[in-house]
Amino acid sequence: TMGSLRLFGEAALDAHGAPAVLAGALWSPSYNFESSLTARCYAPAYIATHAGAHSTLSSVSNQLGVTWAAMVIKGPWTALANLEYTYYPWKRYRTEAGTHQAKMRLQVSREWAGGAVLTGQAAYGDRWKGRLQATLPLGRDWTASVRMDANLKGGTEGRTGGVAGYADIRWKPSRRWEISARVTAWRTDGWDARIYLYERGVPQSFALEPCYGKGIGEYLVVKYSPIPQVECWVKVQQGYAAYFVRIFIPG
Repeated sequence: TMGSLRLFGEAALDAHGAPAVLAGALWSPSYNFESSLTARCYAPAYIATHAGAHSTLSSVSNQLGVTWAAMVIKGPWTALANLEYTYYPWKRYRTEAGTHQAKMRLQVSREWAGGAVLTGQAAYGDRWKGRLQATLPLGRDWTASVRMDANLKGGTEGRTGGVAGYADIRWKPSRRWEISARVTAWRTDGWDARIYLYERGVPQSFALEPCYGKGIGEYLVVKYSPIPQVECWVKVQQGYAAYFVRIFIPG
């Protein structure tokens, strides 16, 4: 650590001698600004079952990458930005050797004194994506939120795209009770234009639903805690989806 600059790094060898290296710098001169730059080099044959380093694959292997990120705070406004480039020297599943990938994201949010938050985001990976989300407290016990996601263009089957959105309401009158409900609707051109949305669930469950085709769904989650040591959770969910099949004929 040197003043507001922090340097870090890590190197590892697996049982067969394959290396993995991660290094970076974090610069935070004030509370209102922070920036970081990291570089990584993971050998194609590196194997570490429980490795937790940053990776764009399901394993820490087969990539050379660099990532830049920054955060700027100005009054009620917060801006987050990041750029990432990754090169894959070895062949991957359904992908030839020597491929590369570039990603970027810009997120801007505005927060009000009453707790309302408005967030907009634009990102690019295999396609352009956009997001607009708002959270609004309604009195002491109620909170409402809405979100809309869109895939603008790109994909492997021509210019595919789609939209998905939800409206969510939550009621928490006391420590004992908490009830939330959501209605979600989506319409996309197919699997390549799918949009992922997190869902609220019961403890020890994880729900990240892919929305593709067209459909609508809703769910209700109820939590009741009769005493501080006991919680009872119930989730009821229903959904409908229709899927498109498109056949492209040359000419």
